[in-house]
Amino acid sequence: RNYTREELMGMLERQSRMMKATGDIHVEEGQWNGDTADERVAIMRLGFLFLSYRTDCWWFEMVEMFRKLIIVGVLVFVYEGTASQIATGFAITFLSVVILLISRPYADPVLEILYVYALTVQMITLF
Repeated sequence: RNYTREELMGMLERQSRMMKATGDIHVEEGQWNGDTADERVAIMRLGFLFLSYRTDCWWFEMVEMFRKLIIVGVLVFVYEGTASQIATGFAITFLSVVILLISRPYADPVLEILYVYALTVQMITLF
């Protein structure tokens, strides 16, 4: 079945209200509200990538994907099997924590704390 934009937006709004009511998601009011047609289309198509971030930090998902690409795709070829490889991974992860703490991109502070914990565990693992 082909849905109209209005039907899709309605389904998305109902789902997000249900998730918020059950505590599965928490986004501050007034973050991504779909005021313009372009914003509604962006939310409908790619909202799963950026809805957890503040509106002025929409770019943070790209930074995160770049970090993952470096850790998983590039670092395996750099200083292969040496302590320098681990040190480089530690430095990249530490820099990610610094960027996170400076930019504070998440709309929900709990997500931010969880992300800091996750990166801290990654640094401890590399240490």
